[in-house]
Amino acid sequence: MGKLIAALIIFGACLSTANAFEAANIKINLSGPVNDNRYFLCLPNIGCLSVLAAKHGKVYPINHEIDLKGLYVMNVANHFRIDKQALPASCSMPVEKNQTITLTGQITTSSTNETHISQLQCSRS
Repeated sequence: MGKLIAALIIFGACLSTANAFEAANIKINLSGPVNDNRYFLCLPNIGCLSVLAAKHGKVYPINHEIDLKGLYVMNVANHFRIDKQALPASCSMPVEKNQTITLTGQITTSSTNETHISQLQCSRS
């Protein structure tokens, strides 16, 4: 019985590893005040992704095609405020499985405490 359970665990791990290789990926490369875990990028049908974790090399695998129709920046230190981000034309491309979209720019906060990404650019590879 123990061998069967171990085999099932190993089989499940192999399946989840295989799925990671077939995922669309999101890489976040933002500069600015990102040394604490206060900023998150939130995407519809995906969730909120930590900018700090991305700074430390985290790539977010998504098990479906990514189509950026909306992007929001959340500032946890500002009462979890979520601000809508304007998307440049470079972000309006679908990202399919086995592709990666990289978001670059700089996080800034305005005088009205709105957080956004200036000079946002997206590239697909």
